[in-house]
Parts: sequence; structure tokens; C-alpha cells
Amino acid sequence: MAQKHAPPLTVLRALLVVLHVQSNLIGLKTPQEKNMQWQLEKIIEVANQLTRTGSTGASTGECIAAAFVLNEPGYLPDGYTIVESWDRLDTEWQGYVRQIQRDYQHLIEGQ
Repeated sequence: MAQKHAPPLTVLRALLVVLHVQSNLIGLKTPQEKNMQWQLEKIIEVANQLTRTGSTGASTGECIAAAFVLNEPGYLPDGYTIVESWDRLDTEWQGYVRQIQRDYQHLIEGQ
């Protein structure tokens, strides 16, 4: 009898990526994503829009948070330094930036 071998790890990773993309296309979310606060979703949405188009109609705070998530100071609004931008976010939104970088980076396109 032939011995069964587990598929290579790269195949399993590729399958997970495909399943994640398909679940996003049909609106399925992981339990972690279902419990995501609207602010996190908005920042991720703005970050992805900036990545795709280089611009967005989002609020100043949302743009600043997205720029920090992307680690791209070029996306900061005109007239704001990096320090002024960080200070413009309150501690709650600074926490959202940290949380996205820690837990949701896989939802940022091109990352």
C-alpha cells in the first residue's frame, strides 16, 4: 500500500490565500474580522484606496491613520509633519493604527 504524504507547506499556504480571497469576494469574514470595529475597517479601506489610486476623499484623520498603517509619509495631508500628524490622531486612533499593523496587515493590499 502506498504511503500518503502531506502536501507541501507552500501548497497549504496558497490554498489559505485562495480561500481568504474567495471568502472576501462573497462577503464571508473570519470571526476576528466580523468583530472588527468600524474605525478599523475604515482605516483599512482608506489605506487600500491610497495603495490603489494614490488619493482618497476620506477625512484628514482617516488619511493620517492610513498613511501610518502603510508606513508611507507621502500620503500624509499637505502641511502636516510626521509628528504633527501623529499628534493629530487621538490615543484611540493611534491604538487603531497599532492594532492594524499588528493584527490586520494581511487585509492591506500589496503588503
